[in-house]
Amino acid sequence: MRFKRSITYAHVSGLRFTRALRLMTIPDVLQYLNILKTSNSIRLCQLVSTLISVWFTGAGFVHLVICLFPMIISSQQASSYV
Repeated sequence: MRFKRSITYAHVSGLRFTRALRLMTIPDVLQYLNILKTSNSIRLCQLVSTLISVWFTGAGFVHLVICLFPMIISSQQASSYV
């Protein structure tokens, strides 16, 4: 019960790192604004934005796991003493 409560209240906003996936829409916006005109520049921008989005999202997920791991271990140890 303690573990579920701590996860629910402390890390509800833990999935904010998925916002980095919104960076994948940058090439569409730049194309709509007529900043990117050639197909090569559009493809390059899509590639770069995808790499950056995946990189940031992966880093956010690793950070979430690293922050959750000590809390999971401590809650399991606390429940084993009871």
